[in-house]
Amino acid sequence: MFRKSLTMALGLSLASATLFAADKYSFGGKDAAHAEIGFVVSHWMISKVRGNFDKFEGEISYDEKKVENSKVSVTIDTTSIDTRNERRDGHLRSADFFEAEKYPTATFKSTKVEKSSDGKGLSITGDFTLKGVTKSIVLDAVITGKMIDDRDSSLIGFEAKTKIKRTDYGIAWNKVSKTGTAMLGDEVKILLSGEATKNK
Repeated sequence: MFRKSLTMALGLSLASATLFAADKYSFGGKDAAHAEIGFVVSHWMISKVRGNFDKFEGEISYDEKKVENSKVSVTIDTTSIDTRNERRDGHLRSADFFEAEKYPTATFKSTKVEKSSDGKGLSITGDFTLKGVTKSIVLDAVITGKMIDDRDSSLIGFEAKTKIKRTDYGIAWNKVSKTGTAMLGDEVKILLSGEATKNK
């Protein structure tokens, strides 16, 4: 009797865990057109250079009821950088910046997910690795919506942003004007947005 009750309890426990498990979504890859990873950096302190990475893959494991059970991971192809200027993009792939031949990917892997202080979004702490250097960063994120599209795929919308210092990752190249102004700022804003598809 005891063994039977224990078996039933374990079965119910496993069923409950499955029922309330976090939903898993993917973005990028073959569906990169529906998501974006971009960056913004100051140029001569009077304007901004904006760029994107055309190739990337990400996974979101989202538990709406217990966000602390959620996870996020992203892999970015650094060779796919695009600032709408081929000469500049070639320089950015070089050893002065991403050294993309040696370090073809940058990655982010969450270590903690919690609700933001205002309760409206998420604060996602994780390890960001760029050019062989790993630092802990925080993404300010929000889930923008959930829906089912015309192909019966379950989608989730997301937006996230963070800031890093490029010199923390060994990217220190710069030029200085005759008046002492640096061509490029140290702070880089990183922006992620789009939609992810629930894994079947």
